[in-house]
Amino acid sequence: MGKIICRIHGDSGLSLVCSHLRSSVLAGSPVGEYQKWECYVGNSSMPQLCCSQCLDRLYAAGLPPSGFVCNSDEDDEMLERIFETVGGQAEPVCNRCLTSAIGAQV
Repeated sequence: MGKIICRIHGDSGLSLVCSHLRSSVLAGSPVGEYQKWECYVGNSSMPQLCCSQCLDRLYAAGLPPSGFVCNSDEDDEMLERIFETVGGQAEPVCNRCLTSAIGAQV
């Protein structure tokens, strides 16, 4: 997991979220419904939390189901194209801020 310097928590772990969830977290607002999508690169899990709207758009653009294993440069490029097409690139937020916003452990 990566690190982020949070204005509230200082040095903290990060979570990847869609822009809608990130806006809520940064505003200190509660996050409503969200879904988790993740892929695996080697032995590492790369989860991303998305609102239903973003995840539906990503799936419609060809995003593989959660649990996808990225085995090649072609897989990585395919994922990158999908996220760029939809504008659903993962954005980092402080894990502790996200946990507070969703009311549960991430």
